[in-house]
Amino acid sequence: LRVRFGVDDDEVGYFIEGSAVTVTSPATGAEVEGRVVAVARAADPLTRTFEVEAVFDNRAATFHPGQFVRIRHVHQRLDSVLVIPRAAALDKDGRSIVFVVRGGVARMQPVELGMDLDGEVVVREGLLPGDTLVTLGQEYLQDSMPVSASTVTGGRP
Repeated sequence: LRVRFGVDDDEVGYFIEGSAVTVTSPATGAEVEGRVVAVARAADPLTRTFEVEAVFDNRAATFHPGQFVRIRHVHQRLDSVLVIPRAAALDKDGRSIVFVVRGGVARMQPVELGMDLDGEVVVREGLLPGDTLVTLGQEYLQDSMPVSASTVTGGRP
């Protein structure tokens, strides 16, 4: 079966012929892997999107022509990266900082941030695995303030 969908100009570069997509039916929860077979070279003047076409095996007749589906496409796979909640990073004088706890004291730590991942952000430099990061109330801290750290379990702070 073929599926056609539109992507914005900032996303079209990620779709190349042969790249994998996952097609999901919100109605049934069915999911199948497919491949991109065509990417438009110009945007549709009405929708201002680029049409991408993918094909997938539908021998099980799980999907039907005209059915609404969702498409998932992995743009880039990140391995061994440090990720923190986006809200933990603050902007101070045009640079990104976080607060880490060392010896019961909050220390301001400059960081270089990378890709934003839907509420979380990759830290390129400035933190090490195992650092204790302040994720709540950091906007009220100053460098070298004493703090009492607690651990959040079972979810995000």
